[in-house]
Amino acid sequence: MAITEEAVLAALSKVQEPELHKDLVTLNMVRDIRITDDKVSFTLMLTTPACPLRNRIESEARQAVAAIPGVGQVEIKMDANVPSDGRARGLLSLPIRNAVAVASGKGGVGKSTVAVNVAV
Repeated sequence: MAITEEAVLAALSKVQEPELHKDLVTLNMVRDIRITDDKVSFTLMLTTPACPLRNRIESEARQAVAAIPGVGQVEIKMDANVPSDGRARGLLSLPIRNAVAVASGKGGVGKSTVAVNVAV
């Protein structure tokens, strides 16, 4: 039996995002589904690259797709879609998606050290 994109989406629609309590398909987190023979690959778009439940979501999605008859291999790429507020960040021509402010009410506490280490 041939594996279809609809079957993959149906399986992933049963996987809940633990914090938002909706399924991955409803939240539009599933992208780029590719089916080659018995291999299914797709991308899961998270809301933040530092998602604490990333491994759980990936594991549950892998199990759901692997349960489809005929699927032998599941490949998942994890990515994040961080919304931008549209403001320009400084004079750089680079697309900066996040800005982190480091501040303190006292001098000599390591603000520059922290800022440099966060940037790296």
